[in-house]
Amino acid sequence: MRYKKTQLEAKWFSELKRRLKIENYLGYYDNFQKKDLEDLIDIRLHKEEAIEMQKYKKTENVTVQFIEAISLLFQQEVMIAIEGKTEIDVKQTEDFNEILDSLLFNATMQDVNKKVNLSKDVGIIPQIREGKIFLDIVTSDQMIVKQMDDDPTKCEWIAYQVGININTIQNTKINVYHKWSAEGKFEIEIGEKGQILSEVQLEAPDYNGLIPLIMFRNYIPTKSFFKNFNSEIIEFNQDLNYNITRLAIMRDYNIPQRVDIGTDPDKVYPIGITMRMAFDQGLGDIKQDSKYISPDFPIKQESETNKEDKESFAISLGLGKDSVSGGEFTSGYELRLSRENILNKSRAERPFYRNSIKELCKIIMMTANQIDSHFKLDSKIKIDFGEIKYSDDPQQKAQTRSQEISNGTKSRIDFIMEDNPDLNRKDAELKAKLIDKENSKSEIVKNIPELE
Repeated sequence: MRYKKTQLEAKWFSELKRRLKIENYLGYYDNFQKKDLEDLIDIRLHKEEAIEMQKYKKTENVTVQFIEAISLLFQQEVMIAIEGKTEIDVKQTEDFNEILDSLLFNATMQDVNKKVNLSKDVGIIPQIREGKIFLDIVTSDQMIVKQMDDDPTKCEWIAYQVGININTIQNTKINVYHKWSAEGKFEIEIGEKGQILSEVQLEAPDYNGLIPLIMFRNYIPTKSFFKNFNSEIIEFNQDLNYNITRLAIMRDYNIPQRVDIGTDPDKVYPIGITMRMAFDQGLGDIKQDSKYISPDFPIKQESETNKEDKESFAISLGLGKDSVSGGEFTSGYELRLSRENILNKSRAERPFYRNSIKELCKIIMMTANQIDSHFKLDSKIKIDFGEIKYSDDPQQKAQTRSQEISNGTKSRIDFIMEDNPDLNRKDAELKAKLIDKENSKSEIVKNIPELE
């Protein structure tokens, strides 16, 4: 029994370390970086040198720059529809999209996409407050789980911290969590060694045994519920902060330095521009002298090295150099080509998000039904991700496509699917027929003779 208790405590402290690391990563995005820089300076330098360098602490938030550059999945709005062509299906889609608009769904997903790229595991849970639905984002530094014995990537229950209120004078316990399981919602208090001190069931919507906290990830979990990883973006930002701080102290120390040789240390000599300087008798056999020397630190070289490091790191993330240094493009094609790697990465993440969005939509419907809606919970939901478009020359694009059709290398259906990759061939064929039908109506109207 004692061995089991010790093992549980060890797991709890390991989990606290994971949560602190994720909290630190999220803090980098909000530019809380100087504490890590202070620690790094103390580790790398002797005490006296570290004290001096601390005066020049400088940070650059490339974490935001890189995270926003790679988080493109929801840059264009995702379209959500309830499958079916009946009037009820159409009306349910309209009603559901009204709810999604009120929840700022796409803006929420943009934020989730950034946090996933930064911390790997992010949850969304619908909440009812004052008779309205809200979407709360829960990051993994706030979460604890009880994993299933037969599948550690899934949980029996999940809890998130609610006792932290920063912008308030209210004194609340920070060890309070809201726990969700198949039995419903509970408020629990966690002890300093991970033990549950108290547990009280709360009133909550009925989710038919489902846990309403939906996880978003860009990977498939294996062996654990949360991803155990080190962020290469954060590590790069840490090193860059040290390097630009070193550059800052170089610049300050690069001014000419006055050196007096063999002079009386207790006597004040003129400084600055002077026509003549007189010395007393020298100290011993040392020849007296006074001159300025220049440290000549390689400031330009250091600055260029920092820039090259950022560009190289951007390329390793699938970005172009222009994401760091800027760039001019003569066409939308060139711009799209520079973004191709990261766009392909974003497209590859769609299956992970699609399944989670469908699960979340079902939970939102169940939550809305607790208020005044009547959504059919067995309805199938269709997710259509928006495509990022860069403005090409329309004439050149039309000519290229016309030539490919003439050559027999592509069809009109291919181009409809190219413009919207979420359409399958059958959907694209239906869209082509709809376009033809609308165009035929336009031709009829155009050929009606004008009245004199």
